[in-house]
Amino acid sequence: MYNDFFELKDEIGKLVQLGQVYEAIALLDKEQFFNTHTGFWSLYEDCYLALNIKSRAKFYRIKEIQNEIELWLNQPDQSAPMLTYLGTLFYEMGCINKNIFDIQQSCNYFDQAITQDVSQSCYYVTWGAALFKIGMISKSVEPLIESCRICSLAIEFDNQLIGGYSNLGHALGLIGTYTKDISKLEEACEKYFQALDIDSKDSTALNGWGVALQKAYEITGDLNKLKEACQKFEASIQAAPAYDLAYYNYAKALEIIANSSENKDERKYYFEETIDNYQKVLELDSNFKPPYNQILSIIKNEFKDKKRYNQFKQKYYNHVWGE
Repeated sequence: MYNDFFELKDEIGKLVQLGQVYEAIALLDKEQFFNTHTGFWSLYEDCYLALNIKSRAKFYRIKEIQNEIELWLNQPDQSAPMLTYLGTLFYEMGCINKNIFDIQQSCNYFDQAITQDVSQSCYYVTWGAALFKIGMISKSVEPLIESCRICSLAIEFDNQLIGGYSNLGHALGLIGTYTKDISKLEEACEKYFQALDIDSKDSTALNGWGVALQKAYEITGDLNKLKEACQKFEASIQAAPAYDLAYYNYAKALEIIANSSENKDERKYYFEETIDNYQKVLELDSNFKPPYNQILSIIKNEFKDKKRYNQFKQKYYNHVWGE
């Protein structure tokens, strides 16, 4: 039994560093006395991230957020920074749970914070991101239009704010996707260009640009747009080698190119590249199921390789679906 939380935290850190992660989890299970302490559930999160089991890590991240919300809601401090922090907590929890109510609650806090201090551009950026998420989950254009307005205000206050341009690009891109309006996707690409003009290696902007180009391909059928999207995804991966979403988007684009080719060797090349990138996603998040299913489908239906199919299934099955 530990008498001090920070002693426990140090011990957990040492065990994780030594690779004794399951021993660390067992120790945390014994020390539930500290479960109301800020940071306790984050220790579980760190353990499961070390094991590359992101679904469990997210579960404990939610518990940590709930602890923090309960703590800060009872504080008398209702300053703009505190309201923004509460908004950020509700936003993150809503994103993990895909819960619109929590994200709407975050917007209320951002609105209150900006009412107190209209000049803080960073408040607008997170508010714009929250509105984008509501639009994405609800598949509704109205929150996306509001996200564009809020992100534009952020840029007005600070024209060097990368997040403002990127989030504006995300909202415009999704509007273009929902309405099949190619001009909105082109606007999105322009915003990503502006973000990259500030930082040419911003992985989020590069990935977003790739997604906008991929959606433009889906509307126009222009394969060159898809190949250009692949270049953006590659650049995003080079900028952030652990960015699993960029690998996933790259793999999806490569798979479309492979399916569109009538040349046997070219199809094989692009399908192998597709598998490589889907496997990268699994290496970064072994519990993410879509890449696993896509790889099995390619091996079975395109390559018709039963041995390779069984080998891959054996390698990843327990990680993805649980033992």
